[in-house]
Amino acid sequence: MFLLGLIAIVQSLFLPGLIIIKWIDVKIGFLQKLIYVVVLSLVAGYYEVLILTILGIYSQQVVVVVFLFEFAAVIWLYRAVFNMPVGEVLNSYWECFVNSIRKLIALMGLRDDLPMGRFAYAVFSFGVISLSLIGMWWAFKVFTSNIGSIFNSWDAVISWNQWAISWVAGEIPVSARNYPQLMPMHWSLTYVFMANTGVQFFAKALTLPFAFLTLLMLFDLGLQKGNMGFFAGIVVTYLLLKKFIGGYLVNGYVDGAMVFFAFVPVYTLIKASYLENEKERNAMLWLGFIFAGSAALVKQPGVYIFLVYPFLAYLGVLRQFPTENTKALYRRLFFMFVASALIALPWYVFKQIAFLAGWDRPEIFDLAVIAADTHKNVGLFAQMRDALSTFDLYLWLFPLVIVGVVFLQPLYRWLVLLIALPYPLLWAWVASYDARNLSIMLPVLGLTAGLSLDQIFQYVLKLLRPLSINRWKLLVFSPLLLILLFAINYFLPVTRLLERQIVLQKQLFSPQKDDLIYKALAAEPAEVRVLTNYPIRYLPGLENIQVSFDYSDYNVFLDRVSDPAIKYLLVPRSIESIEDYLDQKIAAGEYELIFENSEWRYYRMIRILER
Repeated sequence: MFLLGLIAIVQSLFLPGLIIIKWIDVKIGFLQKLIYVVVLSLVAGYYEVLILTILGIYSQQVVVVVFLFEFAAVIWLYRAVFNMPVGEVLNSYWECFVNSIRKLIALMGLRDDLPMGRFAYAVFSFGVISLSLIGMWWAFKVFTSNIGSIFNSWDAVISWNQWAISWVAGEIPVSARNYPQLMPMHWSLTYVFMANTGVQFFAKALTLPFAFLTLLMLFDLGLQKGNMGFFAGIVVTYLLLKKFIGGYLVNGYVDGAMVFFAFVPVYTLIKASYLENEKERNAMLWLGFIFAGSAALVKQPGVYIFLVYPFLAYLGVLRQFPTENTKALYRRLFFMFVASALIALPWYVFKQIAFLAGWDRPEIFDLAVIAADTHKNVGLFAQMRDALSTFDLYLWLFPLVIVGVVFLQPLYRWLVLLIALPYPLLWAWVASYDARNLSIMLPVLGLTAGLSLDQIFQYVLKLLRPLSINRWKLLVFSPLLLILLFAINYFLPVTRLLERQIVLQKQLFSPQKDDLIYKALAAEPAEVRVLTNYPIRYLPGLENIQVSFDYSDYNVFLDRVSDPAIKYLLVPRSIESIEDYLDQKIAAGEYELIFENSEWRYYRMIRILER
C-alpha cells in the first residue's frame, strides 16, 4: 500500500508535467522547470480523473496502466539524461547549487552605484537574505514536519475529503456548491491507487508543499535578476502566510494550493517580461494564460486571477514591447484568453446548470451574508474598515506599495493596482468571515512590498549622497546613538519586556506539553501538586507545584502517590511495574488519562480521581 501511495504522489506531482514540459520551446532553469512540472502535472491529472470518471473506468487497474504508460514516456523522452553517468548528473546539480550560493554572497557585497550607502545597503542585503532563508526554512518545515498527518479540520473532513471519496466512487460531486475540484480529484487518485479511502496520509501530503514552492518562486526570481527586492518579498510573504493562513497550510485545507496556483501566473508573467526574444516571450505568455485558467480550478478566488490576467499581460508586458501589428497583438491576446477560459470555465458552467436544475445551490450570496454577520451587520463601509483591521501591523504594507508605485516597473505597478489594492476590498465585502480567503493576494502583496521597500531604501541612500556621510567623524554619531537608545528604551518599557519574557518562558522544553499542562491545571488551586521529573518549576505560574520523582522505583512511587496533595502524575516512560499499575488504575476508572505527548520526550499526564 505504501508503494502505491507513493506512486500516486509521483503521478499527481511529476509525471504528466515532465512529459508536457518537454514540448515547451523555452529555455528555463531548474527551479522554474520544477514549478511548471508540478502545475502541469496537477492540471493534467485533473483532466485525467475527469475523463476516466465520465467514461466510467476510474479504477485501480486503469490508473496503474496510465501510470505505467506515462512512466515509460518519461523514460523515453529523458533517455539522454538516464544514459548520463551518475557522477556527471550529481556534479551538474552541485554546480548549480554552488553557483546559487555564489550569487547570494555577491548580492551582499558593496554596491558601487551607492557610494554613500554602500555599507548600509550591504547590511540591508545581509539582513534581508538571512530573513528570507529563515522564511524558506519555515515553509520547508511546514511541509516536511506534517508528512504522515491526516485531515483533521472541519471543511477538510466534512467537505473536501468527502468530495474526493465521491470521485473514487465514480461520481461527480454535484452538491459541491461552486467549489472546484482539482485538489479533491488528486486526493481521490491516491485512494484509487491504494483501493482504500481510509488511508489519508498520501492525500494529505499533497496539500503540504505549496507554501515552500511559492517562496521558491520568489527565490528563483531574486537569483535570476540579482534584485534584493525579491528576497525582501520572500520575507514579507513568509510573514503574511504565517499570519493569515499558517494553520490552514497543515490541516488539509486547499488554501496553500490556492496561494501557489494564484502566484504561478504572476511568476510566469515576470519571467516573460525579462525575455527579449519575442517567440520565447509569447510562449511564456501562453503558459501564463494556461496557469491563470488553472488557478480557477483550485478554489473560487482563482477566478479573480483568471479575469485580471489579460490586463496584466497587456499592460505589464505586451505594451512594453513595440509591435508593428497591433491587430495581431490583440488577436493573439484574445486566443490566449480563450485558451485560459476553456480551462477555467467548464466547471462553473456545469455548476450553473446544476443550480438552474435545482441539483445544488450557489453559495456566493450566503458568503456575503456570513461576512456581514461576522461584522455584526454594521454597514458596508464599517464592515470593510473592520475587516481591513485584520491586517493589524501589516496595514503599513498598503501605503508602502502605494508609494512604491512611483518607483516600480510597469508590471509591478499593475500588480499593485489590479491585485494588491482592490482584492482586499472585495474580500472585505464578500469573504471577510475568514482571513484565509485573502490567500491569492498574499504573495503579490509580499512581492510588491519587498520590491517597494528595496527601491525606496535605495532612493533614500541616493538622497543622502550630498551629505558625504562617509567623511563624518564617528564622534558625530554619538548623540544620534544616544537618542536612538533612549527611543528604544521608551518604546520597550520593562513591563513589555517582562510580558515577552513570560510568553516565551511558557514555551520552554516542549511547547506542546507546556500548553497542555497549563490547560489541565487552569482551574486547580495553587496547592495542587504534580509528581514528575518534567521541569515544571521553570514554567511561569507553576513554580511551586512540582514534586520531583523520576519514576524509577516502584516502592517509592507507591509512597509518593499516597500523598493526598499529589493530584496529578506527569509520567515519562518508566519501569514496567509502574506502567502496569497506572494502566490498571486508568482501566478501573480510579485514574484519568489527561493527555499523551511525544514532543521532545514522551510524557503522559494522569489525574488521580480516587485513592
